[in-house]
Amino acid sequence: KVMREHIMGVHVGKWLESVLENQKANPDEKDPQFSLFTKAGLKTAKDVEAMYKAAHAEIRKDPTKSLPKKAKTAGAKSKKYNIKRLTLKERRDACKKKVAAIRKAK
Repeated sequence: KVMREHIMGVHVGKWLESVLENQKANPDEKDPQFSLFTKAGLKTAKDVEAMYKAAHAEIRKDPTKSLPKKAKTAGAKSKKYNIKRLTLKERRDACKKKVAAIRKAK
């Protein structure tokens, strides 16, 4: 019985109920625990158990289910942070441009 309650999330539902009771007693305090559960309409241990049953049924139906693959966005560049090394000629040209810019400024 204890194992079944833990598998079906009854213990989570009981904790949810106690947190919600505490929130009713202290409405000014913000408690982020179970905020997604309350937005989804889960307020009792039976609601949580029903959610777990639905999840178990989906897993039994197709246990090999995986996450959908994300479509690559067109024109996206890879996130490579290693900069291409400049050749000797490119480095000397850049240096000449800097020196010319400094001389113009004077």
